[in-house]
Amino acid sequence: MRRILVVDDEFPIREWLTHVIRNNRPQYEVCSAQNGLDALEQMQMQLFDLIISDIRMPQLDGIGLFEQVNRLHPGTGIIVLSSYDDYLYVRSAFKHAAVDYLLKAEISESGFLATLDNFFDKRHGDDVRVRQGEALRTLVQSPADSREDMARLTASGLPLPSSSYFLFLFRAAKPYIPCNGQVNMLFCAPIEPDLYLGCACLDTVPSMLIQYQEQHAFLDELKRMNDCELLLACSLQQHQRTFTPMIRLLYNHRTIGFYHKKYLLLSTAKEPDVVFFFRRYVELLNAIGTREPQTIRTALDSFLDHVEQTMFTDLPRLQFAAVKILDELYLKLTDMDMEVLARMSQSFSSRVQSCADITAYRQLLSHEADALFTRYHTSAKSLSSRMKKAVTYIDEHFAQPLTLNEVAALIHLNPEYFSRSFKKEVGSNFNNYVNEVRLQKAIQLVTQTDKKLFEIAEECGFQSFSYFSKRFKEMYGGSPYTLRSSTKEDP
Repeated sequence: MRRILVVDDEFPIREWLTHVIRNNRPQYEVCSAQNGLDALEQMQMQLFDLIISDIRMPQLDGIGLFEQVNRLHPGTGIIVLSSYDDYLYVRSAFKHAAVDYLLKAEISESGFLATLDNFFDKRHGDDVRVRQGEALRTLVQSPADSREDMARLTASGLPLPSSSYFLFLFRAAKPYIPCNGQVNMLFCAPIEPDLYLGCACLDTVPSMLIQYQEQHAFLDELKRMNDCELLLACSLQQHQRTFTPMIRLLYNHRTIGFYHKKYLLLSTAKEPDVVFFFRRYVELLNAIGTREPQTIRTALDSFLDHVEQTMFTDLPRLQFAAVKILDELYLKLTDMDMEVLARMSQSFSSRVQSCADITAYRQLLSHEADALFTRYHTSAKSLSSRMKKAVTYIDEHFAQPLTLNEVAALIHLNPEYFSRSFKKEVGSNFNNYVNEVRLQKAIQLVTQTDKKLFEIAEECGFQSFSYFSKRFKEMYGGSPYTLRSSTKEDP
């Protein structure tokens, strides 16, 4: 019989938890205590497999109780109850062998029971994790060309990914693994003392951008709750053959820091090529984070030069990197709505996949970046009062016919002088800027409304649909039909 002790100074909470266990899990024996001292007294009379305890209690609080339990009964499991979501405070509990935590404001009967079952299932599965850890240790220490990898991992009981997955490597004395959101946890096993390798899937998330967000949320919580050094490799490619090479790559090159502010992807090309590629990729994402066009331009050129010079041909890797780069550029240099960006991400992906060679790949990234630099340059730079008036007028009247002469007259400048000054200050000539403003509005209407495309072209100030379509393709690499189709395909 497994014994559980519920400790809480709030009578309703204590009684409700006790009631839920007795009514739904008769295989568990449950007792209750009103504070830490009461709990310790009961533990002198009998041993418990699991302590479920509040943190803030009179006489002896939860942290004090956990210290004593850890000293006197180190094999006892601990689940923390908290009335507030304080990661720093709850994390201190994990340093005293806590295995999970529950927020009182969010706790439900089904969620509470699932937490109990997960705890005891985990205890039962410790021997399985030991076998999994041994198999992973053998994997990372064996030659890279071993043909027995998958068979060895399967025999150890490791659940292998059937589709998209990501791997994460981290240090923790006793790891806490989040189990919320869209992440489907496959395994987490030790491969060295305090060093754990985990694998998780995101099989049901349609948008690449949403996949990033779900991964970020999971890894942020993992890092917070374990206060750990986190190293990461992830893949969105649906190839099981990439699994074992990526495990080796992550483990063997962990010293270069695969964890970053943004969570990055590794692939299965030859290891030296991947490592060098990865470093240039990190440098570029860091540069994008500065929001400085010149810095970004330099890093982008360096990244693309590296791709060309090394003849890097891992197309899945290149495709992922390109979409991620474009996403980050739009996130940092525009105020585009996240939902719209998610739609754009789908368009980016299809356009990148159509790149037949490195030249086309470079042209696409450079063209997109240049257009964004122009827009950001305009919004970020301190323009002269006259040029600011001109830009504001264009932004507010883009749907109307606009001519250079008309706007020049508005700010009392000679058309030729206005044209030169506009390009110098704004970073783009007059006609290109007007079209960029119109296309930005068109993107929103294409992705967020059911308006007909010719109506959108007219509403955004284009004189003909053919001209609208031409400029759209030049800017975004695909037709408005393509973007509309990808929008409709999303649930």
